[in-house]
Amino acid sequence: LFASIMYFLERGDWSDEYGLYIREGEIMVYVDPETGAQRPIESPFSSIPKGFWWAIVTIMTVGYGDAVPLTAEGKLVASIAMISGILTLGLPISVLGTNFATAYMEQR
Repeated sequence: LFASIMYFLERGDWSDEYGLYIREGEIMVYVDPETGAQRPIESPFSSIPKGFWWAIVTIMTVGYGDAVPLTAEGKLVASIAMISGILTLGLPISVLGTNFATAYMEQR
């Protein structure tokens, strides 16, 4: 779900000149080592599978930083994804940890 939303919010605009999606506000460029020609880098959200990579990394609270949202809407979706990841992972782990500690203390 988050991957699809980020794909539509953050993919950027299609460039016929370069043949890829380019995000407005992206400041990085690729420099060809042989010719020295510069071209914009491709959006990290140019496909849903690439967005899925971002969603997994964000929800699992790893956050490599290789793909970040630039728009306000994308940042909102990213915030919701982070919070849902913390709730999905943190709450069950803390409940399991508490139950384990209780069972361990009862056995002693």
